Order: sequence, then structure tokens, then C-alpha cells
Amino acid sequence: FVYFFSQLYPFRRVNRPASRTAAAAGGCVLLRTRTAEAAGVPDVIRQSVIDDVALSRAVKRVGGRIWLGLADHVDSVRPYPA
Repeated sequence: FVYFFSQLYPFRRVNRPASRTAAAAGGCVLLRTRTAEAAGVPDVIRQSVIDDVALSRAVKRVGGRIWLGLADHVDSVRPYPA
């Protein structure tokens, strides 16, 4: 999944503020309240099939910054046992 996702949304391009390419993936997205309000969240993603990508596009549209990359360490945030 990560390989194909990075082909569709190259991380370096996504991370450049001037680039129109926007993407996000994962169960956790950190977002400033001010940016979320300016981007129109949650209304702007309500009808989206791929809501994390729609969210990142909305954030970039209002001048917000995005960082997309791989983590060396991941912790589970499940509220229930796996």
C-alpha cells in the first residue's frame, strides 16, 4: 500500500507548501483547530470517499502546512483490544 500511495502522492511534493499535491493517510492526523476551522472541517470532508486526502486538500487550500512521511515507530491508538 505504501509503495503505491507514494507513487500517487510523492511525499516530497506533498510536503512542499507551494505544491498543489495534497495527501494524508492513516488513522491519526494532527490538525490545528484554527486550520480546521478555516478549512471548513468537518463539512468539507463529509461527502468524501477518501476523507484524509480531501482533508489535506482543504488544509492546503487555506494555506495550512502538511507533512506526509513514514514513521520509524508506531503505537496503537485503538480504544479496544485487537
